[in-house]
Amino acid sequence: MLDFLKINSIRIILLFIIIFSFIFNIVLSFHIIPIRSTYDDFQHFYDMYRWYDKKELPATGTRFNLSDTIEDEFITPRVPGGAYYIYYILCYKLSNENLFAAKIINYFFSLLIISLFIFWLYKRLGLFVCSLMSPLILLNGYLVKAMTNFWNPNISLIFSFIFFILLYEYIDKKSNKKTVISSIFIFPVLAIIAQGHFASFFSVIPSMIFYLIVTYKNTIKYLKYWILGIFLSFLLYLPYLISEINNSFINTKSMMSKGYGVSRIIVAKVQALFLFPTNEMSSHYLQGLKNIIEFWTSSPSYIYGLIFLVLSIIFSLYCLINMLYYVFNFKYKAKTSYEGTILELSRFFILSVFSTLLCFNTFKFGEGYFHYLYGLFSVSYSPIILFFVQKRELYFEQ
Repeated sequence: MLDFLKINSIRIILLFIIIFSFIFNIVLSFHIIPIRSTYDDFQHFYDMYRWYDKKELPATGTRFNLSDTIEDEFITPRVPGGAYYIYYILCYKLSNENLFAAKIINYFFSLLIISLFIFWLYKRLGLFVCSLMSPLILLNGYLVKAMTNFWNPNISLIFSFIFFILLYEYIDKKSNKKTVISSIFIFPVLAIIAQGHFASFFSVIPSMIFYLIVTYKNTIKYLKYWILGIFLSFLLYLPYLISEINNSFINTKSMMSKGYGVSRIIVAKVQALFLFPTNEMSSHYLQGLKNIIEFWTSSPSYIYGLIFLVLSIIFSLYCLINMLYYVFNFKYKAKTSYEGTILELSRFFILSVFSTLLCFNTFKFGEGYFHYLYGLFSVSYSPIILFFVQKRELYFEQ
């Protein structure tokens, strides 16, 4: 009887953590949405409205770099594929051209995907893992910023959670049907992520390709489904291809010439992958650690945030070391299938670090900012998820 009460008390506490995380995210987001802005608001909205006003299907995404909104409109290279502005226009259209309503639609769409991911965590890894991951995700500064940013929708970050689900189901192999579905839809989802930010072609996409090469025996087994997925991804780029043919590939040529002349070694900001799960804020990391300290000490009340920053970094570092130990301990055998799958996902995470560094330098893409790696945002939680999965057996889960 006492054990029954104890277990149910723990369940209630864990459920409360999930509910609290959602409530706090909603309250915080609705406080931010009316005042949320970025330094390139007008340019993104202007480009979106141009497509909206012409009533044409967007073929390209955002500009590669900030430029004069009107004078440089037709000479600045743009991200191939129109998913970014298609989503932007959809929010604007559904709002009946009401900007505040469009912001709310953008937020709730993001919340829907995150909710699906958290529900999936519950179904796949149980209440313990789901409840402890909920505040780490829903109260994460990067995520809140992405969910509340209608002016520059972060679809790369949001869709990375769908990528995580598909990659896990592909690795898991418990259900052949889910493995097949994942094989088909991983690359189409990556295509959407890449159309959200071009840097994905130098991070999450090559990471997936390298992973399929490394695990070639299993890749060959599902090769026809991977080919189908690549074909579907091609269809997502078909409007862009048609547009480029009609315009003598002007955007592609402009895009290809962007990196020429860069001879130094390019080191991508892969530290973002270790800091994403913390409460560090990338917008204050443009010039280094000094920016973070200055921000968190700029107001007396912010000191508490600095304390949590230190604690979250220590915890993330511990989980990272824990992950590296088990991944490179070749004699270790996972105690459960769940742990085995997350360990394999952790190997993908490690591979993504090296592939990102290699691709950024090989193609001279430039260091960029933390948001350049948003396509790997969800995967950066792998060390923490592994830690919770390993500790789950100490409690009431399977």
